[in-house]
Amino acid sequence: MTVVVGILNRRGAVMAADSAVTVSNAHGTKIYNSATKIFPLSGKFPVGVMIYNNASFMGTPLDVILELYRVQRGDQEFGTLKEYAENFLEFLAAENYFTNADGQKSYFDSEVADFYGKIISTIEARLEESCPEGPGDDASILESIAREVIADAAEIYGKEGICEEFKDYHQRSMVSYGKDIFDEIENDLAEKGLPSSLRGDLENVFYAYIKSTLFYSGSGIVFVGYGKKDIYPSLLSMFLSGAFERRLRYMFVEDEAATVGGDCTATIKHFAQRDVIDNMIWGIHPDVERTVVNLNHNAVESAREKILKELEDSGVKQSVLDKVAAMDLNETEKVFQDSLVDYERNNFIDGILDAVDSFNMSDVANMAESLVSLTYLQRHISSSEESVGGPVDVAVITKVNGFQCQAQDLAAGVSISEGEISHPRDKISPFISSAVYFVSPIARPNQSGSPGVSSGQGPCPSQALPAKDRNGTGRALALFRFQTN
Repeated sequence: MTVVVGILNRRGAVMAADSAVTVSNAHGTKIYNSATKIFPLSGKFPVGVMIYNNASFMGTPLDVILELYRVQRGDQEFGTLKEYAENFLEFLAAENYFTNADGQKSYFDSEVADFYGKIISTIEARLEESCPEGPGDDASILESIAREVIADAAEIYGKEGICEEFKDYHQRSMVSYGKDIFDEIENDLAEKGLPSSLRGDLENVFYAYIKSTLFYSGSGIVFVGYGKKDIYPSLLSMFLSGAFERRLRYMFVEDEAATVGGDCTATIKHFAQRDVIDNMIWGIHPDVERTVVNLNHNAVESAREKILKELEDSGVKQSVLDKVAAMDLNETEKVFQDSLVDYERNNFIDGILDAVDSFNMSDVANMAESLVSLTYLQRHISSSEESVGGPVDVAVITKVNGFQCQAQDLAAGVSISEGEISHPRDKISPFISSAVYFVSPIARPNQSGSPGVSSGQGPCPSQALPAKDRNGTGRALALFRFQTN
């Protein structure tokens, strides 16, 4: 696990990431504090990337892929940040996704197996909940629960978007491609006492999943910097899952995109382990907020029940009682949730973003490094696994003047010249926890500094805030994972 942060204002962009990496195998889990998660996409132009979640793509380390891209295509300049991201996708396709036909088939089979495993786990959990003593000889109970679980999954994936490269992908192609793994699933269904007819249902729902923009696992890649046409920096988030039949499962996370300009003068984006930074910038921990929202829901329903009982005891007509019982209170709850988010925005995030807008790049770099370190501190003093830790890497990107940050002066022995990239982690003073990438596209930093700029019209609400979930509660929803509760 990890935490990566991108902070943008009108002067430039800063990226920060911890260096912890979790390695799991048959013998257990080990955490190392030696991973690099921030990379320059080009040694010549002001664009960098951060990675999180899986550190490999189709079995090839992402740092190797990014280094090859930088060598082969790093001298290409594009008008916008998204064009850089799209060119990176073209690079993956040109390199056959850094695998072969067997590797792509292996990825597909693993996705089917993981998907089927989650379906079966959910069926077993619901069966235990419905029939603690077991279904006995009544096979229809097990089949009914299985079809219910599959139908729930189909409903979820049917509402999701479709990966760009799978819009013309046909189910018959998938069934033919995966015949051997689906044959194995049919045999396993028989061993579990489930009818073979469920194979068709599973093929249908897996087809909906495999072409959707919901992924069980994959790699997050965050592009940060400037296109040739840009005056101010942008941030673009992408998620890669894998490739099969020469089609790439990826998506741009539009809710996490950010562009400084116009009314939006500053933004903070963070990825992977978000809870501690959410707590810092929103003024409330996500778990606490969910608890507050749930308690409000329970209180509203309890009030309804009390009102119904009072009306019933007062002899009110049944038709009136039915109307009260049928009242949709979702709007009332939404008003509460919206008011909570407005309070958080007005009392916490807006003030923070006003400060970020006024910061020079040294201040922004220090803030980004502190946010990552804060997550490490919370993990260190709590009972949670210390999956965030190690040196904090910081990258500063500006359009013209290169880099100007406090960490530059503290990192002994660091030299910056036009187009040079250095990673001085081994040169950092033992009293300084962070390392800094310097990507200087045009010239040395302006040592005289830049004049202060007021916050102007303030940050853009839609782009300056972390992603909202679909219920408007101010938190991103977890992907569907066949929840059993």
